Amino acid sequence: MSPSTKGAKWIGMLTGFLAVLIGGIYALPLVAKDAFADYKNPKGPLGGETGIQLEGVSLRAYDKGKLVAQAEIDKVNVRKDRQFFDFIGIRDGSLFSEEGKIDFSAKSATYDDIAELMRFESGVKLVGEEFNLSAPKLTLDRQAENWQAPGPVTGTMKGGRLYAMDLKYKMANKVFLAGGPVRWRGGLPQDVVKDAPVAQSKTPWDIEGRNFKSANNVSSWTDGRATDGEIIVRAPSIQHDKKSDVL
Repeated sequence: MSPSTKGAKWIGMLTGFLAVLIGGIYALPLVAKDAFADYKNPKGPLGGETGIQLEGVSLRAYDKGKLVAQAEIDKVNVRKDRQFFDFIGIRDGSLFSEEGKIDFSAKSATYDDIAELMRFESGVKLVGEEFNLSAPKLTLDRQAENWQAPGPVTGTMKGGRLYAMDLKYKMANKVFLAGGPVRWRGGLPQDVVKDAPVAQSKTPWDIEGRNFKSANNVSSWTDGRATDGEIIVRAPSIQHDKKSDVL
């Protein structure tokens, strides 16, 4: 499996188990006496643009017999155009892959079946091996293989506290990007503390700047400022190696 395929897998799982739900919804009118009875009334019995409404939805998606995604959803409203699906009360969501598990929850979201976009407009929380982040808005893009949040995005990432604007995560290579501003305050890596006990008294770096990029153990900023409590560094470009704690 190529790196791109692996990186895109968990977002594909999300849209994949949505397809399970959507496929079932497309079949619903077939068992009705009059498949279009509700549409003869412009407003419909549910009001507005909603054509079908489901409550207490448990989603499970499997790939070759393995559970790859799950979520509990309080309510799903299917719009009459069958393109948009409104999810209300998303909880206990999990995506499983070779790269690990990502948990998610949100007050609401809208899925565009044609564009393959999931838009969270009322807050979302994502928890993975290297991050625990919350954002007021976020878009999962199946075709571009990324998720992007205009910000502010807050939480933890790679062992430090994060505040970021316009944060993007690229699935294919596990890279974080942000136009900024981005501020990260990180603790010392465990191997540094273990190998050099004197470093335990050292304060962590507090780094901020723009045009943020983080891949593997290295993060970089432009127009940056960094301090460890004793010295202050200002530079057009700042790079931090988390593993060695070298700036």
